[in-house]
Amino acid sequence: MATLTIGNHEVDIDDGFLRLSPEQQQKGVEEIARQIIPSGEDVDTAARSGVANGIAHWIGGPADMANLLARGADTIQSKLSGRPVDDVRAENDANALVPTTTMDRFGSDAIKGAMKEHLPAEGAAKHLGYQPFTRSGKFMKALTTAIPALPTGAVATAASTLAGEGARQAAEGTSLEAPAAVAAGILAPIVAGRVITPFNSQPHLAGPARIMRDEGVPLSAGQATGNDRLRWAETTLKDMPFAGGGGQRMINETGQGFNRAVARRMGEDLGEEGMLTTDVMARASDRISGQFRALSGRNALVADQQLVQDLAAIRARHDPGLSPDQIRSIERILNDKLNMFQQTPTGAVMPGQAYQGARSDLSTLAHNAPNAREGQVLREARNALDNAMERSIARTNPGDLGAWQEARQQYSAWKLIQRGTNSTAEKAAQGFVSPAQIGAGAAQRSPTNYTTGRDEWSDLSHAANATMKPLPNSGTAQRAMMIGALGGGAVAGSYAGDAAMGDDHSLGTIAGLAAGIGVPALAGRYVASPIGRSHLSNRVVRERPTVRGGAARAFQQRDDD
Repeated sequence: MATLTIGNHEVDIDDGFLRLSPEQQQKGVEEIARQIIPSGEDVDTAARSGVANGIAHWIGGPADMANLLARGADTIQSKLSGRPVDDVRAENDANALVPTTTMDRFGSDAIKGAMKEHLPAEGAAKHLGYQPFTRSGKFMKALTTAIPALPTGAVATAASTLAGEGARQAAEGTSLEAPAAVAAGILAPIVAGRVITPFNSQPHLAGPARIMRDEGVPLSAGQATGNDRLRWAETTLKDMPFAGGGGQRMINETGQGFNRAVARRMGEDLGEEGMLTTDVMARASDRISGQFRALSGRNALVADQQLVQDLAAIRARHDPGLSPDQIRSIERILNDKLNMFQQTPTGAVMPGQAYQGARSDLSTLAHNAPNAREGQVLREARNALDNAMERSIARTNPGDLGAWQEARQQYSAWKLIQRGTNSTAEKAAQGFVSPAQIGAGAAQRSPTNYTTGRDEWSDLSHAANATMKPLPNSGTAQRAMMIGALGGGAVAGSYAGDAAMGDDHSLGTIAGLAAGIGVPALAGRYVASPIGRSHLSNRVVRERPTVRGGAARAFQQRDDD
């Protein structure tokens, strides 16, 4: 009669058990364990064992690695010299600065011994030698053993651990058990990283892509990642037969999303259509003009010291770009507008309707000015009146201040969008506004604020120009490469179909060509779908797993037994 210790249980067995093969004994132990140990207890104990072993492997890892390299060198030297390996090791240890016997005292086995000796008897050290018997218990031990490797990447560590343990269990009892576990542990993170995050992303596009997402502008995966190969694939696949028109729809959705983000700044909701048509611009113009008329009708411009200073600075300017006649013309215009102020006991006041007419006249005169500098001076005079009106409302009728500021902001946005929609380009005629035109207009209007991000258009415009810039139309080589790769699938498919269908070559060729055409079509549909765009552009795996990192994780999960 013999006694087996399984987990925390002792079991008496017949002597015949000892005559079984190792494989039969292992199966017998697992069967007994299933009967006496609940699976939950096995998983719990396996987790405790894994944590304890993981700590020991982490602390003793450097000494174990040094010992492993030294013993490997001793073995190679023994093979080359024909001397016994023990003799070679003894000689090398005698001459070594740190012999293997010393390294053994700092290795993981020594750490485990110290844990058993000094840690509480009922703690994690008690379970150091525990071998789980259920599949879930084995996976749990592997995962908890790998905890110290998490700094090398959580996704990579999980993939390495699960794949390595899965391979170990699949090859259990064979000579391939350890090599299979190591190979799977190294390769799995590399494969998983490529599957989870198929394409590398340009780090500098993370911010612009996030801004576009927050603005509700859907990007293609190529636009979000900045990966040129993916962008060329997208532009090629969208034209493939049977791709469902998803590529063109994806381009339109991005443009419509940008239209909506732009239109919101002038107070318009473009709805599902998402197009900046002439009707939309007319509706916005009428609504904003109505807001100004209503607000001006119940408010008056009260001149203050700031307005006096602003107009005095404009009139005192000696701009070399202006001729004497142009300066006199500006003087006449300003005097005409100043005469619209009425003297009252509270000061100089310009009625709201008069103010509205004055600023409208200044805008028209600035637009039609024969000299750009003259137009700029007139716009500055108009802006001085607008700012003074805002200050007047803040002092005399603060309840209207928010509505006034909103109307000014929306009108400013409308003027900027107008520049983009007035283009004769095909896309503008269809109702799309160009990020380049928006950016140029915003930069021209307020260069410093646009550059420093203080302009309301700065973030959106910079992000859109960084992500939505189209690929060059030439791209002949890249397109040809993509088409060739996809077309090759049809040719290969025809040969494969011939081989599969045997003597019926016609059916084989048709089946192969169908597969060769179908794959690019499905790929085109996938890259244009919301799921495909999200998958291809994700940044879950920021750094590609490497063989070196995989080897380090595999070493952390080593089985000292």
